[in-house]
Amino acid sequence: MSEVSDDLAAGRLVRVLPEWSLPTLDIYAVWPESSHRSSLVKLLLEFLLDP
Repeated sequence: MSEVSDDLAAGRLVRVLPEWSLPTLDIYAVWPESSHRSSLVKLLLEFLLDP
């Protein structure tokens, strides 16, 4: 939600259904132990782990 929090606070955006939210979803990242993790994979994992 941080992408739009400034716009919400300034009144440029309005929540249509404020009491509704998406269900929690578990995401798993799995790869072989012997494979090298690219920097893009590391960035994706950091993004997914950031609350």
